[in-house]
Amino acid sequence: MITMLKSPTGWLGLTVALIAGALYPLGFAPLEWWPISIFSVAAIWWLLNGQTRKYSMALGFSYGLGYFGVGVSWVYVSINTFGNAAPPLAVFLTIVFIAILSLFFVLLGWLNARFINRYSLVTQIIFFATIWLILDIARGSGFVSFPWLYLGYTQTSGPLLGVASLLGVHGVTFLLVVISCLVAVALTYDNKKTRTSSIMVLVILMMAGTSASLYQ
Repeated sequence: MITMLKSPTGWLGLTVALIAGALYPLGFAPLEWWPISIFSVAAIWWLLNGQTRKYSMALGFSYGLGYFGVGVSWVYVSINTFGNAAPPLAVFLTIVFIAILSLFFVLLGWLNARFINRYSLVTQIIFFATIWLILDIARGSGFVSFPWLYLGYTQTSGPLLGVASLLGVHGVTFLLVVISCLVAVALTYDNKKTRTSSIMVLVILMMAGTSASLYQ
Protein backbone atom coordinates (compact mmCIF):
# COMPACT_ATOMS: atom_id res chain seq x y z
CA MET A 1 0.00 0.00 0.00
CA ILE A 2 1.32 3.42 -0.98
CA THR A 3 1.21 5.85 1.92
CA MET A 4 2.26 9.44 2.43
CA LEU A 5 4.18 10.94 5.32
CA LYS A 6 1.46 12.15 7.64
CA SER A 7 1.17 15.91 7.76
CA PRO A 8 0.80 17.76 11.07
CA THR A 9 -2.72 18.53 12.27
CA GLY A 10 -4.28 20.93 14.74
CA TRP A 11 -2.53 24.18 15.52
CA LEU A 12 0.81 22.80 14.37
CA GLY A 13 -0.57 22.18 10.89
CA LEU A 14 -2.11 25.64 10.76
CA THR A 15 1.21 27.17 11.84
CA VAL A 16 3.11 25.27 9.16
CA ALA A 17 0.56 26.43 6.59
CA LEU A 18 0.97 30.04 7.75
CA ILE A 19 4.76 29.84 7.49
CA ALA A 20 4.58 28.12 4.09
CA GLY A 21 2.31 30.88 2.82
CA ALA A 22 4.58 33.60 4.20
CA LEU A 23 7.57 32.08 2.39
CA TYR A 24 5.78 31.98 -0.98
CA PRO A 25 6.36 35.67 -1.93
CA LEU A 26 10.14 35.26 -1.54
CA GLY A 27 10.12 33.79 -5.05
CA PHE A 28 9.28 37.20 -6.51
CA ALA A 29 11.37 40.35 -7.04
CA PRO A 30 13.53 41.64 -5.53
CA LEU A 31 14.73 38.35 -3.99
CA GLU A 32 13.53 36.01 -6.76
CA TRP A 33 14.15 32.85 -4.72
CA TRP A 34 11.74 30.94 -6.94
CA PRO A 35 12.48 27.43 -5.52
CA ILE A 36 11.04 28.61 -2.19
CA SER A 37 7.71 29.35 -3.88
CA ILE A 38 7.67 25.84 -5.32
CA PHE A 39 8.33 24.32 -1.90
CA SER A 40 5.60 26.55 -0.47
CA VAL A 41 3.02 25.15 -2.88
CA ALA A 42 4.36 21.65 -2.27
CA ALA A 43 3.84 22.19 1.46
CA ILE A 44 0.20 23.25 1.21
CA TRP A 45 -0.60 20.36 -1.14
CA TRP A 46 0.97 17.97 1.37
CA LEU A 47 -0.85 19.57 4.29
CA LEU A 48 -4.22 19.35 2.53
CA ASN A 49 -3.82 15.73 1.53
CA GLY A 50 -6.35 13.49 3.28
CA GLN A 51 -7.76 16.17 5.57
CA THR A 52 -11.41 16.83 6.42
CA ARG A 53 -13.26 19.61 4.63
CA LYS A 54 -13.44 21.82 7.71
CA TYR A 55 -9.76 21.51 8.54
CA SER A 56 -8.77 21.88 4.87
CA MET A 57 -10.61 25.19 4.80
CA ALA A 58 -8.78 26.29 7.96
CA LEU A 59 -5.46 25.28 6.41
CA GLY A 60 -6.30 27.24 3.28
CA PHE A 61 -7.16 30.34 5.30
CA SER A 62 -3.96 30.07 7.34
CA TYR A 63 -1.89 29.63 4.19
CA GLY A 64 -3.65 32.59 2.61
CA LEU A 65 -2.94 34.83 5.59
CA GLY A 66 0.78 34.13 5.25
CA TYR A 67 0.70 34.28 1.45
CA PHE A 68 -1.04 37.63 1.21
CA GLY A 69 0.13 38.99 4.56
CA VAL A 70 3.69 39.08 3.24
CA GLY A 71 2.91 39.37 -0.45
CA VAL A 72 0.64 42.41 -0.34
CA SER A 73 1.98 44.22 2.72
CA TRP A 74 2.61 47.15 0.39
CA VAL A 75 -1.15 47.77 0.39
CA TYR A 76 -0.73 49.30 3.85
CA VAL A 77 1.72 51.85 2.42
CA SER A 78 -0.70 52.68 -0.38
CA ILE A 79 -3.60 53.21 2.00
CA ASN A 80 -1.58 55.10 4.60
CA THR A 81 0.68 57.21 2.39
CA PHE A 82 -1.32 57.78 -0.77
CA GLY A 83 -4.78 57.35 0.72
CA ASN A 84 -3.96 59.59 3.68
CA ALA A 85 -5.58 57.12 6.07
CA ALA A 86 -4.56 57.07 9.73
CA PRO A 87 -2.21 54.16 10.61
CA PRO A 88 -4.85 52.26 12.67
CA LEU A 89 -7.36 52.51 9.83
CA ALA A 90 -4.74 51.53 7.25
CA VAL A 91 -3.80 48.47 9.33
CA PHE A 92 -7.45 47.48 9.73
CA LEU A 93 -8.24 47.85 6.03
CA THR A 94 -5.09 45.93 5.06
CA ILE A 95 -6.02 43.05 7.40
CA VAL A 96 -9.56 42.94 5.99
CA PHE A 97 -8.17 42.94 2.44
CA ILE A 98 -5.77 40.09 3.26
CA ALA A 99 -8.55 38.09 4.93
CA ILE A 100 -10.82 38.51 1.89
CA LEU A 101 -8.11 37.38 -0.50
CA SER A 102 -7.39 34.39 1.77
CA LEU A 103 -10.90 33.12 1.06
CA PHE A 104 -9.63 31.92 -2.31
CA PHE A 105 -7.43 29.43 -0.49
CA VAL A 106 -10.32 28.50 1.77
CA LEU A 107 -12.16 27.51 -1.40
CA LEU A 108 -9.07 25.63 -2.62
CA GLY A 109 -9.01 23.66 0.62
CA TRP A 110 -12.70 22.83 0.44
CA LEU A 111 -12.56 21.75 -3.20
CA ASN A 112 -9.50 19.63 -2.53
CA ALA A 113 -11.20 17.80 0.34
CA ARG A 114 -14.56 17.56 -1.40
CA PHE A 115 -13.50 16.35 -4.83
CA ILE A 116 -9.78 15.73 -5.31
CA ASN A 117 -8.74 13.42 -2.48
CA ARG A 118 -10.86 10.54 -3.76
CA TYR A 119 -8.94 10.14 -7.04
CA SER A 120 -5.64 8.59 -8.07
CA LEU A 121 -2.40 10.47 -7.43
CA VAL A 122 -1.95 11.67 -11.02
CA THR A 123 -5.55 12.89 -11.18
CA GLN A 124 -5.17 14.61 -7.82
CA ILE A 125 -2.16 16.56 -9.07
CA ILE A 126 -3.82 17.60 -12.34
CA PHE A 127 -7.05 18.61 -10.59
CA PHE A 128 -5.18 20.52 -7.88
CA ALA A 129 -3.16 22.46 -10.46
CA THR A 130 -6.32 23.16 -12.46
CA ILE A 131 -8.22 24.49 -9.45
CA TRP A 132 -5.23 26.59 -8.40
CA LEU A 133 -5.13 28.10 -11.89
CA ILE A 134 -8.89 28.74 -12.01
CA LEU A 135 -8.78 30.51 -8.64
CA ASP A 136 -5.81 32.59 -9.83
CA ILE A 137 -7.75 33.70 -12.89
CA ALA A 138 -10.84 34.41 -10.78
CA ARG A 139 -8.79 36.51 -8.37
CA GLY A 140 -7.33 38.50 -11.25
CA SER A 141 -10.66 39.34 -12.85
CA GLY A 142 -14.16 40.47 -12.01
CA PHE A 143 -14.91 42.19 -8.71
CA VAL A 144 -11.56 41.39 -7.06
CA SER A 145 -9.22 42.13 -9.99
CA PHE A 146 -6.01 41.49 -8.08
CA PRO A 147 -3.64 39.72 -10.52
CA TRP A 148 -0.60 39.76 -8.23
CA LEU A 149 1.54 36.87 -7.00
CA TYR A 150 0.85 34.47 -9.85
CA LEU A 151 3.32 31.61 -9.46
CA GLY A 152 4.31 31.92 -13.11
CA TYR A 153 5.82 35.36 -12.44
CA THR A 154 8.54 33.75 -10.30
CA GLN A 155 10.15 32.59 -13.54
CA THR A 156 11.17 36.05 -14.74
CA SER A 157 14.67 34.91 -13.83
CA GLY A 158 13.95 31.19 -13.53
CA PRO A 159 14.61 28.23 -15.82
CA LEU A 160 11.08 28.18 -17.24
CA LEU A 161 11.13 31.75 -18.54
CA GLY A 162 11.23 30.56 -22.15
CA VAL A 163 8.02 28.57 -21.67
CA ALA A 164 6.14 31.79 -20.89
CA SER A 165 6.15 32.85 -24.54
CA LEU A 166 4.43 29.55 -25.39
CA LEU A 167 2.09 29.06 -22.43
CA GLY A 168 1.71 32.53 -20.94
CA VAL A 169 1.88 33.24 -17.21
CA HIS A 170 -1.11 31.00 -16.44
CA GLY A 171 0.38 28.09 -18.35
CA VAL A 172 3.65 28.47 -16.46
CA THR A 173 1.70 28.66 -13.20
CA PHE A 174 -0.07 25.40 -14.01
CA LEU A 175 3.24 23.72 -14.85
CA LEU A 176 4.86 24.97 -11.63
CA VAL A 177 1.98 23.76 -9.46
CA VAL A 178 2.34 20.31 -11.04
CA ILE A 179 6.08 20.46 -10.37
CA SER A 180 5.40 21.50 -6.77
CA CYS A 181 3.13 18.51 -6.24
CA LEU A 182 5.78 16.21 -7.72
CA VAL A 183 8.31 17.65 -5.26
CA ALA A 184 5.92 16.87 -2.41
CA VAL A 185 5.45 13.32 -3.68
CA ALA A 186 9.22 12.80 -3.97
CA LEU A 187 9.72 13.99 -0.39
CA THR A 188 6.76 12.44 1.41
CA TYR A 189 5.69 9.18 -0.26
CA ASP A 190 7.08 5.95 1.18
CA ASN A 191 6.82 3.96 -2.03
CA LYS A 192 10.16 3.94 -3.86
CA LYS A 193 8.60 3.43 -7.29
CA THR A 194 6.24 6.36 -6.78
CA ARG A 195 9.04 8.62 -5.59
CA THR A 196 11.30 7.60 -8.46
CA SER A 197 8.55 8.16 -11.04
CA SER A 198 7.78 11.60 -9.64
CA ILE A 199 11.46 12.58 -9.74
CA MET A 200 11.78 11.38 -13.34
CA VAL A 201 8.75 13.37 -14.46
CA LEU A 202 10.00 16.36 -12.47
CA VAL A 203 13.40 16.23 -14.17
CA ILE A 204 11.81 15.85 -17.62
CA LEU A 205 9.55 18.87 -17.07
CA MET A 206 12.39 21.04 -15.79
CA MET A 207 14.71 19.97 -18.62
CA ALA A 208 12.02 20.63 -21.22
CA GLY A 209 11.34 24.05 -19.76
CA THR A 210 15.01 24.92 -19.55
CA SER A 211 15.58 23.78 -23.14
CA ALA A 212 12.74 26.00 -24.32
CA SER A 213 14.36 28.94 -22.54
CA LEU A 214 17.75 28.27 -24.16
CA TYR A 215 16.26 28.29 -27.67
CA GLN A 216 14.32 31.52 -27.27
